[in-house]
Amino acid sequence: MKKILLPAVLITATLLLSCERKDTFRLSGDLSYPWLRLSSFYGQADSVYQFYKSRRAEMTTQQLIDEDSAGNSYLLMLEKYDLLKSPYIFVQNEKGGLVTVFLTRNMYQQFKKFDYQTLIENNRKVSVKFSVSKLSEGVYFCEEIHQVNLVEGKTLPEEGRFRIENYL
Repeated sequence: MKKILLPAVLITATLLLSCERKDTFRLSGDLSYPWLRLSSFYGQADSVYQFYKSRRAEMTTQQLIDEDSAGNSYLLMLEKYDLLKSPYIFVQNEKGGLVTVFLTRNMYQQFKKFDYQTLIENNRKVSVKFSVSKLSEGVYFCEEIHQVNLVEGKTLPEEGRFRIENYL
């Protein structure tokens, strides 16, 4: 019985760990500072968050989606993953797309020291590498930070024309 139990436990553990790894992948790029983009209530006045919570309590999920499909679907996704008040950063990935990466408060401490204006003045940028899990299109949660390097280069905000749908 013991001879069968140990291999069964090892096989089960291996399968579980391999399944978990399929959800995460490597993401690398440069820290970006878009001039107008809100991704959670982190750093916002508590009154803004309380207004959302009271509005959320008054309406059903379907009513919220009907009222503002894109914005409220996004907030419902954050609610599902308990990220409504979580810190986040923006990363210009290697393919040129801007993505949002949510972090734990401890992980976020590594990024608080970088200041956009100082990076611009010194012709520097922040290169990052993570293991992330995908929450939705262009939205990820950082599982592990592998690298945060200050390197030579331009820190640029997202380029392009202002479109309100980009900021929901």
